[in-house]
Amino acid sequence: MQLFILKSVKKWNQNTFIMKNILITILFLCSFLLSAQETLTKDIIAFNTIEKNKKTIIFAKQTTTNIINYVVSAKNKTSKDFNKCKWVSRLRKS
Repeated sequence: MQLFILKSVKKWNQNTFIMKNILITILFLCSFLLSAQETLTKDIIAFNTIEKNKKTIIFAKQTTTNIINYVVSAKNKTSKDFNKCKWVSRLRKS
């Protein structure tokens, strides 16, 4: 009787170990697939200003699944008179 109980407990531990590994693998794959939404950014136009404080301004279209954002970003160049600065603004089409 004890031998039968030990064998069944051992088999039960092996089965739970296998089920846990399968469950962890499935949960990892599902979470990876759900969080792996691809974001594509395509520049529409980019230009540089020719002021004393030079700037680069970029207009871009950013798509994630079925959401479309338009991105406006600007970067100031570092010079002896000005510090470097950057800002990004996203506009969503509703």
